[in-house]
Amino acid sequence: MNKLMKSVITGVFISISNTSYAEPPLLQTNQTDPYQVLIDHYGSLNRAYWMEIGLSRISNSLSLVEASPKQRNSRLINFKLIEMTGNIPFYSYDSSTPKKNGEGNFSSTGIHYATDTTKQYLLSQRIDWDKNDAFTNALDDIFENAYVRINETVDLGELFKKSIWDKADRILWEQTIADIVNDETSKIPGLGIYRYSDEQGRALERPPFLNALSFDIVNNSQTIEFDCEAMSVVKGLILQRIEYAFLEPQKDNEHNYKQASNYFLAMGRVIVDLSKMPIGHAFIVSSATGNIIEATRDPYRTPYLSAYLMSNDPDYTFDDFVRGQPFENEHKHIYGGDIYKRVNQLRQEDPLYTISNTPPPV
Repeated sequence: MNKLMKSVITGVFISISNTSYAEPPLLQTNQTDPYQVLIDHYGSLNRAYWMEIGLSRISNSLSLVEASPKQRNSRLINFKLIEMTGNIPFYSYDSSTPKKNGEGNFSSTGIHYATDTTKQYLLSQRIDWDKNDAFTNALDDIFENAYVRINETVDLGELFKKSIWDKADRILWEQTIADIVNDETSKIPGLGIYRYSDEQGRALERPPFLNALSFDIVNNSQTIEFDCEAMSVVKGLILQRIEYAFLEPQKDNEHNYKQASNYFLAMGRVIVDLSKMPIGHAFIVSSATGNIIEATRDPYRTPYLSAYLMSNDPDYTFDDFVRGQPFENEHKHIYGGDIYKRVNQLRQEDPLYTISNTPPPV
């Protein structure tokens, strides 16, 4: 890891170096509002390491590990946790829950064993930060290149002359760095193309460590899975590093958006075409604005998506997302929350929409 990155990471985590990062236990509560329980538990949602939005149907308790099937699509993972531990807890289901044949078995440690007879693989993944390999070096390179471009961006230079940012300023910051990070990542061999299967439709290798992408980086190949989850992890980590490299840590001043905030990796249901069914997806949520960074942005494969998506509600916040209110932009792209309820409302408003079982190409 280079000198610049060491200084950035040290600056980020010095104040929480004595914190334990084990997953919190299930929270037993009489509250009916999961948001309020999370506030009571953490004090600030922005400091939560990860959280699952929803009430367990079985125990009627808020669970940071397992939520009801309808709401478990709102799993949020703080990128600080990934940077500190290398752990990416995409999934963490209760192994005591029986599964039907063909559905696979989930363990409480976040491991999913595929029922494919040819191989078994892990859904949850990790990053080995101790390795000095092509993958970790690529993350450093993306950060450094983005760092230089941000310093050279005139609009951001003007923005940094301000001592106080409003939400519009913050959105300009997030939108600009999202575009830069998306662009710089796409320049790295092996990290520019979304993929989960080969040309014959066979599933690509999903390794337990994202470091395995080093092979594709070195060989400019596409043999390792690099889907919405891995793309969101890579770009979210860079965004979080940039945040702390350029902005002061949070001071809980709600009237000033010029402060380092946290980004969360979200596992959720998404729909970008109301004639289709919602699909599972991974994306990035800003805790400062509640807006979405779409890591799978590709001008050729997904021209209908932007790297940065703004809510069509100017008052929408990250707290709303945590409460289960879906994110929705002006193009009716809907992310997370109680997405089915919102989709049904929109379909009732416009009877021209018909449901197809073909998912959109996200």
